[in-house]
Amino acid sequence: MRIHHLRLENYRGVGLVTINFPTEGVTIIEGDNEVGKSSIPEAIDLLLTQRDDSNAKSVKAVKPVNQDVGAEVEIELSSGPYRFRYRKRWHRQKETVLEMIEPSGSHLTGREAHEKVVAILDETLDRGLWDALQLRQGAPLAQASFAGGSLGRALDLAAGGDARSGGEDDLWARITIERERYWTANGQAKVDRKAAAAAVAGGAARVEEIEALLRGLEADAAMVGRLGQEDLVLVEKQVANDDELAGLRVRSDAINAHQNAVNRLTAQRDTAQADHTRVLGVSERRAEQVQRFVDASRQVDTIKARIAVAVPARALAEGHQADLQQKVSAGSAALAAAAAASALATADCDYRRQQIETEQLSERHQRVVAALERQVAATAVVDHSLVDDEVAQRIEEAYLELVKAEASASSAAATVDAHALAAVQIEINGQAVALAAGDHHEIVVDGSAEVVLPGAISMVIKAGAEAQAVAERRRRAVADFATACAQGGVAGVAEARQAALARTDASRAVIEAQKSIDQELRDLTAEALAQKLERLTARVTAYTKDRAADPPLPADLDAAQALAADGKRAWQEAHDHVTRLTADLEAAAQALGVVDQADAVDGALLAQAEGVSSADSVALEAARQEQSDDDVAGSLEAAAVALRDCVHELTTAEALLAAADPRAVADLRANAEAVKTRLADDRHGNEGRIRDLRARLEVRGEEGLATKLDSEKSALVQRRVEHERLEGRAEAAKMLYDAFAGRRAEAQHRYVAPFQERIVELGRLVFGPTLDIELGDDLGITRRTLNGISLDFDYLSSGAQEQLGMISRLACASIVASDGGVPVIFDDALGWSDPGRLHTMATAIALAGRHCQILVLTCTPQRYTNVGHATVIQLPTGSAASPGPHR
Repeated sequence: MRIHHLRLENYRGVGLVTINFPTEGVTIIEGDNEVGKSSIPEAIDLLLTQRDDSNAKSVKAVKPVNQDVGAEVEIELSSGPYRFRYRKRWHRQKETVLEMIEPSGSHLTGREAHEKVVAILDETLDRGLWDALQLRQGAPLAQASFAGGSLGRALDLAAGGDARSGGEDDLWARITIERERYWTANGQAKVDRKAAAAAVAGGAARVEEIEALLRGLEADAAMVGRLGQEDLVLVEKQVANDDELAGLRVRSDAINAHQNAVNRLTAQRDTAQADHTRVLGVSERRAEQVQRFVDASRQVDTIKARIAVAVPARALAEGHQADLQQKVSAGSAALAAAAAASALATADCDYRRQQIETEQLSERHQRVVAALERQVAATAVVDHSLVDDEVAQRIEEAYLELVKAEASASSAAATVDAHALAAVQIEINGQAVALAAGDHHEIVVDGSAEVVLPGAISMVIKAGAEAQAVAERRRRAVADFATACAQGGVAGVAEARQAALARTDASRAVIEAQKSIDQELRDLTAEALAQKLERLTARVTAYTKDRAADPPLPADLDAAQALAADGKRAWQEAHDHVTRLTADLEAAAQALGVVDQADAVDGALLAQAEGVSSADSVALEAARQEQSDDDVAGSLEAAAVALRDCVHELTTAEALLAAADPRAVADLRANAEAVKTRLADDRHGNEGRIRDLRARLEVRGEEGLATKLDSEKSALVQRRVEHERLEGRAEAAKMLYDAFAGRRAEAQHRYVAPFQERIVELGRLVFGPTLDIELGDDLGITRRTLNGISLDFDYLSSGAQEQLGMISRLACASIVASDGGVPVIFDDALGWSDPGRLHTMATAIALAGRHCQILVLTCTPQRYTNVGHATVIQLPTGSAASPGPHR
């Protein structure tokens, strides 16, 4: 199939676009985004597949949203022996028109036209090949599947194979369907075959089950006899167990007697321990009473000695405190005098400083007033000026435009050179001009001019369109310059520039005056500065009136600062002296307070110690009257002996209990009791099993197991026959499928090698001479080898995957081109490729274009600038006109 011509009108956002395609080679359709490039392959598919009355979603999607019209597509194409022009309009005024051009002319409309095109394409177009050789915008980087079906036939025919008919494909389809009745895709048996096999297995299992039941009857009868013998053995074990339990009970009684003795002696030991503890406490308390009395007597003696030593220290501290008090009083008087002198000197210093500050503020105030006057005058100049730099610039630009327009008018105006052969009188634009023989007169014509030879001829000379345009430009320039001067109130460029400079100087003077004002005022306003000057002047005047004449006022600020510094230093020395004396006085008072506190504490401690000593003496004497120290010691010894005797008896009883091994006897007895229970359970279980077996023998003897066995065996034979027949059909279908698949594999092998060679040939233009590939069963590229390194296709970069996918489509199109083939369409491809690969891919596309029709749609033309011998069609923005091709 080849596409010759395509027209889209009111299609999505496309107003009108018409494209004529070369039937061979590469056609590159360029255009910005959303001008209708991707609509081209979509429109072709819609035209060839959807009727004009279709309500399909794809048809509704292409209706223009900005106007109530129908989308329309027209195509002229060749397919097999047919060439026709085909047009459809959807949505509004629906229409289908077919004009047959070859092999014979005819004209059809409506559904008849649609069905005719469908019949032609069914006869001549390999639709699978058409779909596979398109790479749509935004599609995933998937490879086309070329194996089997129509694509496989196309490659097979192109490689020299036999033309397999559609009937052969139908036979293969029927063979495949027959195989799929019995086998899954991975060669496993299907559910019905598994069900038949399961039915056979189930029947065999039921036969085996019945036979096992018959064998079980004999086993149950034998089991009843064995269980009776086991019951006799269990009875003998019960008798032996009873004897063992009786012996263990006797040992348990003896252990209980030993345990009772241990418990009794433990109680006696605990009583003796309590008596010993009580007597020991009495002994320890008597010793503590004796020690407390001795300690209290020693404390009384220590305090009395400390009181005797403290008397001389008190007299010394009191004398030192009185001396310091006198010194503090004298120092405080000197400090007050120094403070008064320092305050006066500081006030004098402030007065002299304020005098200087008053003079400085007065000068600042005068400068501010002068700057304000300058600022007012400059502001008046600015306010009354109409010309600033911008207006002056416009006037200059208008003047320059006028100069250029006049120059252009002079050079572009038409000129007529009149040469008088004899004396003559002529009129130029109504004005008489006399020319003597041999005179020349030049007439400049920028618009038109009338030349009259009275009584003979009248001529109107008109300048060309360019000269008239230049003249019009000059007239506009004159008007613009006059308007600009009028807006500025000036007569010309020089006056405008002078006015602008005067305004600029005035503006600068305003700014400089404001800077001077800001510098002098700082954080004040002019009013605040004046008020501050007034207050400071009043303060200086008042100080001289209020100050005493003695001592005299310092001559200047330096003398005042020196006196202030001396007065402050004298005050500081007096202050430091009084501070030191006060600290010494406070320390002396604190020392005397410590002596007083120590005397008070010692007196209290002495009284307390004497009271404690007296009380301890009375308590100790009373305790000895109740029980002497010797009696306490004797009671403690008797209690210790009684405790030792009880401990010895308890140790002997615990040894006898341990020798009887109570834990082992308890474990043996518990186990014997468990054995007794188990033997009873075993006998009970045996009796139950015997009853069950006897009941089962009675029931199964009545079930007719032999009759059931014969019936199941007959059914099993029937199921086996049906299963073997089904398996035979399955094996036959598989054998036929495998044989035919081998034949198809041989056919496929004929075109795999040429297809692979063609991919490698084109691919080496892109990837270099070391490229090799491997093809899978679907003829998709499974591995790429480059520079000796092999990678699976899925692990290649997105760019490499896209490039190989395009190369495989170009290879297929090249091979099938001799049998007609279909166009290759690449929409917005090579977005993943670097500049180097773009160059080599362009070479591969150009090479493939020698054999087939290739359509490239792109909004990035630079990707395909290296495609040689390509026809480039540029879609205009808005798609409102027919684009023109160029090489």
